[in-house]
Amino acid sequence: MQRFLQNNGLSLVLLVIFLSTLIGQSITGFQVYNNGQRDHHQPTIAFGMYLTTGHFVEAVFENWESEFPQDAAYVFLTAYLFQRG
Repeated sequence: MQRFLQNNGLSLVLLVIFLSTLIGQSITGFQVYNNGQRDHHQPTIAFGMYLTTGHFVEAVFENWESEFPQDAAYVFLTAYLFQRG
C-alpha cells in the first residue's frame, strides 16, 4: 500500500483536490440557485435536480477554463510528489 501511495501520490492528491472543489462548488451553486428561485417566487429544486441544470454545468465549465491556476498547482505539486507509470 505504501508503494502504491508513493508511486501515485500526485494523481491521488490532484484527484482529491478536484473532487473537493467540485463538491464545494455544487453545494454553493445549489444554495445560490435556490436563493435566486426564492427571490423570484419560483419553486426550489432538490440537489440531485440541480446537478442537471444549466446553472451547474455552466459554472463547472467556467471554472475549468481557468487553466493557469491548475497548471501552477500541477507544477508546484510535481516538485514535491512523484508519479510512476
